[in-house]
Amino acid sequence: MRQGVFVTKINGEVFLEEGGIRKEIKKEIKLGVNKKYLVETKKDSYCYITHKTTPDSKQEGFLSLLFFDSKVNFLTGRGNIKEFEILNGVFYVPCDEKIKIPFAEFVENPVSSFFFIEVFKDKKVILFDGRCVVKSKKTGKLVELQEKSQIVITEDDISENIPMEQRYYEIKKIFNKLYSFGGFEFFQHLESKTDDLKNAALYVNKILAEKQGLDFEKIQNEINKQFEMQKKWAEEQKEEMKKEKEKILNANINKQSKVLNIDKNIEYAGLCIKIKNMKIEEKDEKSNRVSIYLEVENKSPKEIFVFWNEEVRLINKEGEIISIEDYELETDYLPELKKSGYLFADIKKSDIIKNIQFGKKSLSKIDVLLNG
Repeated sequence: MRQGVFVTKINGEVFLEEGGIRKEIKKEIKLGVNKKYLVETKKDSYCYITHKTTPDSKQEGFLSLLFFDSKVNFLTGRGNIKEFEILNGVFYVPCDEKIKIPFAEFVENPVSSFFFIEVFKDKKVILFDGRCVVKSKKTGKLVELQEKSQIVITEDDISENIPMEQRYYEIKKIFNKLYSFGGFEFFQHLESKTDDLKNAALYVNKILAEKQGLDFEKIQNEINKQFEMQKKWAEEQKEEMKKEKEKILNANINKQSKVLNIDKNIEYAGLCIKIKNMKIEEKDEKSNRVSIYLEVENKSPKEIFVFWNEEVRLINKEGEIISIEDYELETDYLPELKKSGYLFADIKKSDIIKNIQFGKKSLSKIDVLLNG
């Protein structure tokens, strides 16, 4: 295994700066020892920054992915990355104390793993979908990021876990398809080399056929058939990778959203429920995603169970019922327990949500107006 710090898997426009000298890099590059670097990706561009260690090294490996329009300063050591300061953009990184961000710092923890992060220069930082523990520099507050959630960090505070925005689901889709960049190049190369490989095979087999008295024409036909199939397969795979690349480059990550403040209180099944707000986000070309934020408290002396997807539903302007598809809320409320969370539903682009309705199907209902 090669040891050292590398910028690798480069796609699009990627720039490296050292000592005030800036250059575009097109292929993998090994970086120097005890050097300060800046790497920047432009629109529709991606790369990895990694250090690779030898099996007998006591150092752990390090892998980071830079998405589009991202920038990082980092310091190398002897074959490793000593400090990694994210300036702006979207990254996929491990939870590591060497990673520096505005307003907060990471804390080593056994539950930590890789996660995504977006830094908005000096305005805010959003961590999403992964496991890490982060600490506010100003308040000392600790928050553990959960999967399928996000944490918003500002100079003054760190939020608790909240549901991921649709934008970040799109970024995850891109992440899962980044293999298509390298795949396209591999199959393109394989397709271009098929004729050379076929001619080499024919040359060797012709010599063997002459020495052994075999029917070369029959062997030739078989080889031609095999390489024709291989070339066709490589071309099909290349086109498949091309389609995946185009999906990445054409992905719409700037989803539209709006939040309606509700702030209405009800009592349901012995629970005090405050409906705080309703967020509507663009999910895809045909649908939106609705999330409703609730604060729920059990002020009764008994334990209460609520199955939110069975007991709650939305009603649109036409009076049609829309089921709650998912939720991030407790179902078991002991006395004095207070929890907050979200209800989720997918709706048509044309839907206008009017009411939220509480109640089991066979019992009386409580309707709350959300959007007049």
